[in-house]
Amino acid sequence: MENENNQTLAYRTYDFLKRNVDWKKGLILGGLMGLTVGLINSKEGLEYAFSSGLKEGAKCLAIGTMNLSICQKLATSIENKVKAYTLATVVPALLSLGLTYGVHAYLKGTPKPLESTAPTALSAPFFLALGARARRLQDRTKQSTLESI
Repeated sequence: MENENNQTLAYRTYDFLKRNVDWKKGLILGGLMGLTVGLINSKEGLEYAFSSGLKEGAKCLAIGTMNLSICQKLATSIENKVKAYTLATVVPALLSLGLTYGVHAYLKGTPKPLESTAPTALSAPFFLALGARARRLQDRTKQSTLESI
């Protein structure tokens, strides 16, 4: 019975990650953001640059890719376009900013937590563009489905 529950939990975890994490985008995003934050902290020494860059890269891979999924789901599941775009931009951007600052301020090894959070502020226009793209794709799919009927 316990082994069966573990397999079910393992499968559910795998299924959740498969549906909600885009690993390719996560690796690219994590690499770029990790490098940027590492460079921001490089004046403090190699150890701090590596530590802060590694934390940012891991955070982007784990949380950033889920934020991409949240953005797309909000943009496509809310009927009102203005509300959909607003929530698809604001919710992931605030999550990113809060989590990024938390990682750099409260986990040791980042000498410049505020400066390390600054590049994440650029994520809002990215989330808007991503949400708009997801909505356009959904609208095209709906339109082509209606035309085929």
